[in-house]
Amino acid sequence: MPIRKALITAANPRQRTLPLQALMDQNGEPKSALQIVIEEAAGAGIEEFCVVVCPGDETAYAEACAGSAAAIEALCRG
Repeated sequence: MPIRKALITAANPRQRTLPLQALMDQNGEPKSALQIVIEEAAGAGIEEFCVVVCPGDETAYAEACAGSAAAIEALCRG
């Protein structure tokens, strides 16, 4: 059975900004760590992503993966 969905937890209060950090991808382009992870997983066949974030961080995470063509949903941990 192929895996088509992924859950990414990013709501740890002490490390919640780590996925937002800018890194260089394989082509030397700056991207957020979250966007790089999503692109790699999408390339492996994942079609839907759910990212668990802290309340108030939804906009930052949406901006961090704005260039991704995958279906992404944010859930708030409260």
